[in-house]
Parts: sequence; C-alpha cells; structure tokens
Amino acid sequence: MNNAMCKFKTWRHFAKPGVIAVGIGMAGVVFVDATSVCADFDVAYSQRYDAWARQNPFPVSALHTATNPVPSLTTEQIIQRYRDSGMTQFTGLGPVNSYDNLAEAERVGYAWQADVKNYDDMNAFQTEVNLAMSIGDGPTAMRIYDEPGEVDIPVIKERVQWMRSAGVQQGFNETGVASPLIYANLSLFDVDIDNYIEQVDPDVLSYTWYPLYRDGTTDNHHFEFMKIARTASLEHNVPLWMFQQTYGRSDPESGALYRLPSESDMRFQAFTFLGQGGLGIRYFLYLTEGNPEAIIDGTTNQPTAVYGHIQNVTPEVENMGRSLPLLRPVDEVAFLGQALIDFDDTPLFTGRGDLQNITGGTSLQVSFFEDGLGEEYFMVVNLLHGDGLSADDLQDTIRLWFDSDVLMVERLNRLTGEIDYLETIFASSQRYLDVTLPGGTGDLFKYHTDESFAMIPEPMTLVMAMPVMVMMGSRRYRSTEKLRSVGR
Repeated sequence: MNNAMCKFKTWRHFAKPGVIAVGIGMAGVVFVDATSVCADFDVAYSQRYDAWARQNPFPVSALHTATNPVPSLTTEQIIQRYRDSGMTQFTGLGPVNSYDNLAEAERVGYAWQADVKNYDDMNAFQTEVNLAMSIGDGPTAMRIYDEPGEVDIPVIKERVQWMRSAGVQQGFNETGVASPLIYANLSLFDVDIDNYIEQVDPDVLSYTWYPLYRDGTTDNHHFEFMKIARTASLEHNVPLWMFQQTYGRSDPESGALYRLPSESDMRFQAFTFLGQGGLGIRYFLYLTEGNPEAIIDGTTNQPTAVYGHIQNVTPEVENMGRSLPLLRPVDEVAFLGQALIDFDDTPLFTGRGDLQNITGGTSLQVSFFEDGLGEEYFMVVNLLHGDGLSADDLQDTIRLWFDSDVLMVERLNRLTGEIDYLETIFASSQRYLDVTLPGGTGDLFKYHTDESFAMIPEPMTLVMAMPVMVMMGSRRYRSTEKLRSVGR
C-alpha cells in the first residue's frame, strides 16, 4: 500500500490476528498489516490526536498533588501503588513539586502527564514546562490552566503559542514519540467555550463536572452539560476529555456536598461519557492530606473503596478505548425510561436506522458512531447507579429490536477486548437480541458487514514487531501490563 496516498487520511485497523509490521507514515505513526486499508474520511478529529492516540494508552488518570502523608511512601512505592490502581497514565501537579514522581514514572516506563499550575509569571511557567520536557521523552499531555475565566484566555493563548513556537510541540521527537497534547481544563460556567477554542486552539476540550451528591441524588443537569461539551467538541473538531468525581465533601461551607462514588457511580460517570464520544478521563482527586474521601485516604495514606472501583472499571474502559478514538459520534444522544424523568435535556429514543427500538431497560442512554468507512456503531448504557450500590446490584436486561435484515451484530467485549459475534433472533417481522448490562455500564456494537470492527492493534500483537518499533519509540505501550510481562 502506498502510504503517501493516505497523507490526509486515517488508517483503519481491524480486530484480526497477524498484525506484525509497524512504521511511521506521513500522517504520523502507522500500523500496517495485510488487513489494513486507507479509510475514506479524514481522521476522527485531528492528525495530531490520531497519531497520539495510536501511541498512548487510552487516558485514564487521577491528579496527584505530590502529597505524601504519614505513613509516607518512597517514590517507588508511590508510583507502583498508583499504577496498581489500573489507571493508564500518571498525572503529577507541578513538575517542580512532582519531579521525583514524574521521573520515577518515566524510569519504569509508565506513561505520564504533567499539570502546570496557574502561574501569573510567564518565566515560572516556562521553567515548569521545560523541566517536564527534560524528563525522558516528556509527558504525553500537559494541562496548562484550570477553570479559567474569560479574562484568562489571552494568557492561555500566549502560553500555548510559546509552547508551540519553542518546540515543545513539534510532531515527533527523534525517537518517534508524539509530542504532548496541550490544553486547559474548563468549568462550563466560567467561559465561552466557542471563544476559548477559537482563541486557544487546544488539542483537547477538557471540562470538569461532579454530579454525585451526598444525599444520594445525581445532578439532573448531568446530560445537559455533557451535551454542551459534546456539541462544542464536534463543531470545532476537538476530542473531548473530562474530569470526573472521585472525592467526597461533607463541609457545607465548602460548597456542594459530594459523596464518595460507589462502583455503580464510577461506571455511570465513565460509560455515559464514553457513550457521548468522550476520549479521556481524569479523576479528581487522588490524594490530599487530611481528606479521607478520595482515591487514597489522606488521613491514613491507605486506599479507599474508590481505588478498587477504578481497578474494576479501567480495564473495560481501556478496551473500549481501542475503538472509540477511531470513531466519530453522529446524531444526538437519546434516552429511555427513568432517565427521561431524572435528567434534563434527555430526548426520547424512537429508533434510528436498523435499531428500531429498545425494550426492557429501566434507564438507558443510546448513542451512535461511524468509522472511516461509513460503518455504523451504537452504544447502549445502563444508567442505573446509586450510593453504596455495586454494578451487579443494578444489572438490567434489555432487548434490542432490529430490522429483519440484521442477522448478526458485533460487540466489543469490554472484558477481553475481543469481538463477539451475536446472532439475532427472528420474531414476526423483526429480529431481536437480549443483552444484560451491569449498573452504570455500556456496550459498543456494530452491525455485522464484510468490514471489521475499527480497532487500534493491541500491544501484544506489536511485540512481534519490536525491531521496527525502535523507529517510533514505545510510548504507546509503556503502561500495558501485557507488554511488560512479555518483556521480562
């Protein structure tokens, strides 16, 4: 295949065995095998993000502030415990304060991000950025501002322009590692999103939203605000990331009273976002001294239940993340059941294309995607979640009703990363498929055709191509346990 023909195209990857050749194409990092084809549309978002997503693990991380309460851990223990949570990338706040942690993550081959504090002093900001970039291959991403107001946009624009002109972001370094993504994180209340994107040109659109309240309720604006962010992401062609809630707050003088999320809460946050087209999850907060309600208890320096919930859900999110960066969300997200009562801005799902109806579900989100060949995908999420409730407590069985021509659908298995081929059942003039979803959890489906599920090749496949991978570096596979076990 002639790589030059795909200069402005994305590469399509199929979930089939035998992928062994790796190289660098004109559009960035390209993985080629006998079943790959050049897709018919441009990359799902940008050339930069497409190359980045193919090199890096699907981003799931939590903000680490370099706090180390008693009983304190060594730097090696800090990074190992963080990594054992299952999160795919480490994030340190402030390269100066977090230098030891960032350097240790680099040393052990764990992908990492650096968040730079809101410095008024440009020289101090440049010092932080340069320090981060001096560590090995540098970070995979840098958040350079948090929850700015309109008055802060010129400052962010100046910083982004400096980082790009100074060579912080220049495509690929000499080892073939993609340059870091640059962005600010927004509060949807504080800034005009369209103006921010037009002025700053960020690599991702990231925002904060914490919907889980201490009284057991969930904010009814959850989907309304998600729609605002999704709409801006698609209109401006910028991939969507999100800070999600992993802490509780009980002091009424501090603001809203948040609950520490249950397992079903964590899944609800993750899978509703993925179904809306989300491509990166950041958790707040990992650890802060004196606060017992976070991923790590800041009074005992021990993991809370949320740590286990992250271990449980992240492998499934990462498996979904092998396909989602290659897909483009289409049409509006729709809902069924209790969601229409519990949340604002939740239009009723009345069928789309060959998916004519869904019955049996208590509360559902339904969304649609397309890949570069025009293949159609859909995702259904069980929205049931609650304080102290597990995913199994709230599992629900739904029935998907299809046109009579749909004899089979494919499902990306969240647990294995493989593709399930599911035959539908004939009933009168339609066909149907029964699916059971744990609470807060969703599945991604594709109509069965001659074209295969769009997938980024899994790391184990690429171990066979290690000599060629030297050309491009190994960032994409640094945090994958499967690869580490092969390399030992």
